[in-house]
Amino acid sequence: MKDSPYKLAYEREKKARKLAEKLLDEKTRELYQHCTELETANEYLSSIKKKLIQADKMSSLGQLAAGVAHEINNPLSYALCNLDFLSNYFHSYKKLDEFVVNSLKKHNKLELTDLSKIRQHYEIDYINQDGEELIKPTIDGLKKIQKITESLKQVSHQNSVKTEQCNINECIKNSLKVVWNELKYSMEVQTYLAEVPLISFDNGEIHQVLMNIFLNAKHACDPKGQLKISSCLEDMDNQTWVKVEISDNGTGIPPEVIERIFEPFYTTKPVGEGTGLGLSISLSIIENNGGKLKVTTQLGRGTTFTLYLKKSCHDELKNDSASLS
Repeated sequence: MKDSPYKLAYEREKKARKLAEKLLDEKTRELYQHCTELETANEYLSSIKKKLIQADKMSSLGQLAAGVAHEINNPLSYALCNLDFLSNYFHSYKKLDEFVVNSLKKHNKLELTDLSKIRQHYEIDYINQDGEELIKPTIDGLKKIQKITESLKQVSHQNSVKTEQCNINECIKNSLKVVWNELKYSMEVQTYLAEVPLISFDNGEIHQVLMNIFLNAKHACDPKGQLKISSCLEDMDNQTWVKVEISDNGTGIPPEVIERIFEPFYTTKPVGEGTGLGLSISLSIIENNGGKLKVTTQLGRGTTFTLYLKKSCHDELKNDSASLS
């Protein structure tokens, strides 16, 4: 007896369904395997990216190390020199004290003429005057060293917590202190820092971005130029941003170069003088922290980098208006 057409159609459909389920199962396995491989590749790329960011930071800090050492050496030198004088002064006071004590033990009294002679011999009046003048600059010098090292720690610090509350005006000041030895002889620096909220940003990374742009401005203005840095609030795209503008009056960026400045490893500097990672990593850092980085330039007139940074959820305002020249 022949099978009915309905049964044959059912059998064909059953076979087709099994085949489809088998193909679906195979494709599902393949898709899962591809997803696993993509996740592994993504983790690897994230790890490489972190290493590149840290490598660029260490490269920048390495170039600045000599300058920072020079900045520290100046206040340290006069602090040590002043302390050397103070040590000699203390020795004179000890001699005077010994003379007074011995005289009192021997005679139970001390002649004023003897005291005047010994004071004159050890120049006590001069020591009293000069000692006070030495102490203040010594303390100032040591405080300057403290500020430099604190700024360097802020810039080089790697946080386990990516996003934190940052005062962008303080970040600008600390970054300028670290690169100051590179700028002070060749750049006139002016800051116009308005009252702005805290930002949500990785503290170490924002320093890295600022230093990269400051040093690029210095290279664009070689041998001398102007650097203007401002902070303010600006409404854009239905959102209020903390805006930072960094402008120089250097050579500007040629049209054929402007399209490539954010490409990894692209640099116009001679071999050995640049990695080509600075601006690429800076753009990546800004975008990963929810911000935007824009550049405008004009040949022979200069370049402006504009940072748009996300406000923190806190409403606290920081007023750090200052001018540094």
